[in-house]
Amino acid sequence: MIDTGDPAFTAWLSSASKVIRCDLWSIFTRTGVALYFSGGDVDVTLPDARSFVRGPGFKRSRIKLSAGLQVDKVDVTMFVTAAHTVGSVPMAHHARAGGFDGAGVALDWAYFDEGGAYQGVMRKFAGTAGPAEVEPGQIRFEVRSEIALLQTMLPKEVYQPACLNQVYDSLCALNKPTWQASGAVTGTNGTLVWLQSGLAQANGYFDLGVLTFTSGVNAGLTRTVKAYAGGAFQFARPMLAVPTNGDTFIVRPGCDRTLATCTNKFNNRLRFRGFPFVPSAETVI
Repeated sequence: MIDTGDPAFTAWLSSASKVIRCDLWSIFTRTGVALYFSGGDVDVTLPDARSFVRGPGFKRSRIKLSAGLQVDKVDVTMFVTAAHTVGSVPMAHHARAGGFDGAGVALDWAYFDEGGAYQGVMRKFAGTAGPAEVEPGQIRFEVRSEIALLQTMLPKEVYQPACLNQVYDSLCALNKPTWQASGAVTGTNGTLVWLQSGLAQANGYFDLGVLTFTSGVNAGLTRTVKAYAGGAFQFARPMLAVPTNGDTFIVRPGCDRTLATCTNKFNNRLRFRGFPFVPSAETVI
């Protein structure tokens, strides 16, 4: 049992002869969307104003918590219909496009007395969702506890030709709004990986960059730019739906983390953290 920090609730839970328990699911996607679902047959509003609504059905594996550094996990299945959406996008489409990959997931247990009066809530599990598997009517993913972060390989930094920074991070220090461009869709080819815009930057300028839709059916969706040429974008992963002419977006140029790009494209050589002149192993031998 996890200590709730509320002595009155703990005392009630220890002495109550009959309790009603309800699973509460919180899902926080990497695009900033927060979803709150009740695993019971009623909506639940907590004293902190979080409202958990009856949404898709949930099925999960048993929670198994262990001491030490063993990574705990829970297998979750969501039973969805076309009525279940994330924004205006069907939830199954959102999951198929990777919308739940890497999402933060928390499971709380809400407790009620036999008369249905709310008594308290207890956090039982929290972690990060792995890639989702989507079948008709079902979304399945594994949630691994945060102990999995301790499996990060060390040392964190190695000698390599490519820059160790991620573009726009705190060490790179480039200001995102300064490099951000706004545009609108002017054409599509019927696929989910291509769109035409009115932007006129040089070919390759937005390669490896990030495009985020600000309106339309894909609003809030972010995709990595695989290639940019002649105002057209090709994406590494499909969009949720084919956009409509006039849908707006913002886009930032990407970086291949080479010294030439850092110097000539971003004028940021002083913050370059790669080692392009380290000889290859064959040269050393």
